[in-house]
Amino acid sequence: MNEMLKNKVAVVTGASRGVGLATARCLAEAGAHVVMCSRSEEDILGAAQSIPCHGSQKIIGIAADVSKKADVERLFNSVNDMLGALDILINNAGYLAVTAFEDLDETTWDQTINANLKSAYLCSHAAFPLMVANPAPTHIINVSSLSGIRFVEKFPGMAAYVAAKHGVTGLTEALSVEGKPHDIRVNCVAPGTVDTRMLNDNFPDFSTNTQPKDIAKIIIAFCDDNTFGVASGTTFEVMCND
Repeated sequence: MNEMLKNKVAVVTGASRGVGLATARCLAEAGAHVVMCSRSEEDILGAAQSIPCHGSQKIIGIAADVSKKADVERLFNSVNDMLGALDILINNAGYLAVTAFEDLDETTWDQTINANLKSAYLCSHAAFPLMVANPAPTHIINVSSLSGIRFVEKFPGMAAYVAAKHGVTGLTEALSVEGKPHDIRVNCVAPGTVDTRMLNDNFPDFSTNTQPKDIAKIIIAFCDDNTFGVASGTTFEVMCND
């Protein structure tokens, strides 16, 4: 435990596995109180219980669908009630369905946009008042994808996902402007392929050496005022070791 983020309060969405879970672990190792959420109560409670606590540190799992306003409001009200502040938000929730564009139906489009982009909007919108009230610098880190920046030709069948991740990148830049007067620093991490269930489910024949913890370490650097934490409006591209 390095206590780099001791007593900071962090919320991580999509935290039951993959990059979200790895990020929650890194935050906890750095001394933060961590609120983890995902849609499945069983999964998120199990994930939270898998992370060791130290002293008075709190690791909390809350089931919430962050594409739904009522769930997001409940989540952030709970954070405020239980911990009284918010320092860090990691917008990591996401969904991917690989479908040729001519077969892409409205339901799949909406589900993809809502899970990847609307969730980041709703959570950031709910977090802003808590961060404005915080006298210390605060941080929002959005998890995008290289597909939301470049190399679109490498992502056939991912029109909805690519559009959503481009939106996340744009949202990051816009929020960094609006957050600046309040010292809310908003950045984005855009990985290539990472060894997660999402990758394995959609591309079972593809392999990568990049692990969730590799991305989590970069995310944590943006939470630390002594490293990348002074930056805002930055999208950090991770050319993964495929």
